[in-house]
Amino acid sequence: MKKNLVKDISASTFQVIFNQALGLVVFILTSRYLAKSVYGELNWSLAILTSMLTILSLRLEQIIVRKVAAGDNPSKMLTLFAGHSLFFGLLFYVVLFSASLLFPSFFEQHNLLLVLAISQLLSFFSSPFKQLANGKESFRFLAVMSSVSNLVKTICLLGIVLFSVLTVQQVLIIYIIASLAELVVSIYIVQYKLKISVSTGWMLKDYFELIKESLPQISVV
Repeated sequence: MKKNLVKDISASTFQVIFNQALGLVVFILTSRYLAKSVYGELNWSLAILTSMLTILSLRLEQIIVRKVAAGDNPSKMLTLFAGHSLFFGLLFYVVLFSASLLFPSFFEQHNLLLVLAISQLLSFFSSPFKQLANGKESFRFLAVMSSVSNLVKTICLLGIVLFSVLTVQQVLIIYIIASLAELVVSIYIVQYKLKISVSTGWMLKDYFELIKESLPQISVV
């Protein structure tokens, strides 16, 4: 038991340090090789999208982690949270795209939003799988899932700045690829390593009960 605890703590600590280091490299490369106005727009767009998706999550991740750790059916929790993320994520993008048609001048000024939203949505869809691993205390798998995106970004960005000229279009493509890799790896680990899959055996009432339980968290959001 003590040996497993040490491994879990080590994996969690490694994940945090490794991710912070990779994030620092991504920050240095993008801030150094993109024009300041473009870099500012990129970060503004990321901030807006992250804030909106955090609100849309309703902080269900905290409820999911707690319930899975307490022994609730992990397939049920994964299904309910994944369904929530998929529905509200796609709805958000539809609203965002519709807004771009209604307010074209705003989106011409902030022309990174729609493309960057794809990357952020893919990461949003990964959250249920990562929170399930967290609740199951599979911290080594969680470390892998949490590090994939920044690792892909770092490798791709380094490759470009060493052999070419970095552009914002390339950065957007890299962000999408990195988030897609994170989602694929997260699905693979949960389904084939943790042996937990999404099920269709749960009803809307189960989802509404979960929302009811998360009401205090919703108020915090």
